[in-house]
Amino acid sequence: MTIYSISYFPNIAYLSSMLFQDEIYIEKWENYVRQSYRSRCLINAANGVLALSVPVEGGRSKKLIKDIRIVSGNSWIDQHLRSIMSAYGKAPFFEHYIGDIESFFQKRYTFLYDLSIESMTLCLKMMNLKIQWKETSTFIHDYNKGEKDFRNEFNAKNSEGYPDFFKPQEYFQLFGKQFAVNLSILDLIMCEGPQASSILRGSFIPGMNN
Repeated sequence: MTIYSISYFPNIAYLSSMLFQDEIYIEKWENYVRQSYRSRCLINAANGVLALSVPVEGGRSKKLIKDIRIVSGNSWIDQHLRSIMSAYGKAPFFEHYIGDIESFFQKRYTFLYDLSIESMTLCLKMMNLKIQWKETSTFIHDYNKGEKDFRNEFNAKNSEGYPDFFKPQEYFQLFGKQFAVNLSILDLIMCEGPQASSILRGSFIPGMNN
């Protein structure tokens, strides 16, 4: 079994690794971790890599991830949607997918956990991928040998770092002279469309995560 934290519009390494796991659990009972991919994603914008962060209530206090509430109001929603539309308006598959993304942002979520799960579900749907998972029923600090703990494997504080099992596959990107590694899966979907799933599969090194 492999345990993952939630992730808002997950990065490529996160979803690539999921494709090769036999039994996946999403952590529901850990304490919220600030400045992590649980509440942010990275997209490729005209002025460089841009972080989109979901504002939450009480993020500095010790609180279970399932109980973290999103700050009420639409300002952050409008900002995220505008940023995605600005970054990918000229991407090859923008028109094909933007309707689904707009529908996602039209919904109103109370809890960060639900928002992040729904964002991942949407991305998998856009790539026609089926990944099943269960939720953890309790918090376990240290898992046994043979159980893979990926809850802190993907570090938002170090965007240039990524797990050993991730093999970045370069693909067409709209901006930048250098390829931006391990962005949100939104970047790959908007730029490569139907080819996104095959690039995702080719981005994992089997055996490196055992």
